[in-house]
Amino acid sequence: SSGTTQSTGSSGINAEYGPNNTNIPLLDLKLGQKKETFEAENRCKLAEERAREAESDARNLERRLGEAGSKEERMELRIAQRHAIECRRDSDVLKKLAERKRKSLKEPKTLRFTFGLNIQNRKCFGMFVYNCSRLIKMYERVGPQLEGGSSGVGVIGVVNVPYLVLEPTHNKQDFADAKEYRHLLRALGEHLHHYWQICGVVDPRTGSGVRNFWAEFGYFTNKWTEEPSQEPKYVKKRLMKLTSGCNAIGV
Repeated sequence: SSGTTQSTGSSGINAEYGPNNTNIPLLDLKLGQKKETFEAENRCKLAEERAREAESDARNLERRLGEAGSKEERMELRIAQRHAIECRRDSDVLKKLAERKRKSLKEPKTLRFTFGLNIQNRKCFGMFVYNCSRLIKMYERVGPQLEGGSSGVGVIGVVNVPYLVLEPTHNKQDFADAKEYRHLLRALGEHLHHYWQICGVVDPRTGSGVRNFWAEFGYFTNKWTEEPSQEPKYVKKRLMKLTSGCNAIGV
């Protein structure tokens, strides 16, 4: 995974350390795409019905007239035949569109997100959830962060969800489908649990070491709202960790 530094300025987050980029298989996180596919299939079905009806009307009119018929009746037949051709053309276009959407829905897709430790201000932690690069939710706690212990404290997550996966509400303050959003948060929580085991905060063998890790950066108690020490050596150490092999990206 590539190194990443998150910088949000006014949000209270200064940076991240120990970043890890991960992909979530979308699986059921494709409600918007499913909805569009369903609508495309319905449009295709209606267009096919219109095309069959127009073709049937044109055939019946042609059989009724035979070789006879007045000039006006022959004109009526040509109009009916052109209408049937246009309806069939529209139906074929919508059929191809529906087929592409069905195929796309079956293709495996992933949702990319990043975890990192907020060394500068560990009391600010949780997920930043974007929709098409627009921030919808911030400091949304997931998985072990909801348990009230030390697990996951200080971890920031950033995920940018496309519109087809989750649609925002009209005021852009939440997501329209609460069930799908909870599914996303559960998936993030599961991956956060894994990240917590590999990010260097805890000893993977014993599960301990959280306090010692934070003490290295000037946090000396288990009060997670505590500000870090401003002693020069700790300020320097926090800055050194942030600048070692990291690339800046805006949030």
